[in-house]
Amino acid sequence: MSKVHIIDDKEPTLEELQKLVGGYIEVYDVDSMQIVLNEEGRLIGLPVNKKAMDYLQKELNSNIKTGGFKISTLVGDVVILKGKGKLT
Repeated sequence: MSKVHIIDDKEPTLEELQKLVGGYIEVYDVDSMQIVLNEEGRLIGLPVNKKAMDYLQKELNSNIKTGGFKISTLVGDVVILKGKGKLT
């Protein structure tokens, strides 16, 4: 089952993010958060991350369609960066 990692206390390194998602990263800015995914997740057939989709639906209270980001994009392990965890 895919995991959701929420980081809000410090900005993670690239290496930490790559380890959490299992490969190269792709970052989306959505509202006050950043969503980090495995760049090749859909290509290599990673499973849909229902837990991450539910979390974002609840947080944003809407269907997500922001800056090319669609909720159906959430596959594999997902990292959600908030507060001090956001990449600068």
